[in-house]
Amino acid sequence: MKIAACQMASGTDKNENLKEIARLTAEAAAEGADLAVFPEFAMHYPPVLSKEFLADAESLDGHFVGELKKLAVQHGLTIIAGMHEEIPG
Repeated sequence: MKIAACQMASGTDKNENLKEIARLTAEAAAEGADLAVFPEFAMHYPPVLSKEFLADAESLDGHFVGELKKLAVQHGLTIIAGMHEEIPG
C-alpha cells in the first residue's frame, strides 16, 4: 500500500479547501497512492468555536464528504480528511 501524506494550509473557505484537496488527491493518485491522508482540520482552519467555524459544520452526508467521496471514486483511492460534524438538536 502506498500512502500519500497530503500537507496543506487550510483556511476558512471550505470550497477553496476542497479545491486544494482535489489537486493534491490527483497528484497522489498520479504517483500511485492507494491512500491520501489530509490534516485534521482540512475542512476549516483555524479550529476556534467562532460562528463561522460552527456554521461550516456538516452532516456526514453533506457537501464536503460528498465531494471527498467523488474524488476517491474518480481517482481510485481512499481519502482521510478531517472535518467537523454538525450535531443535530
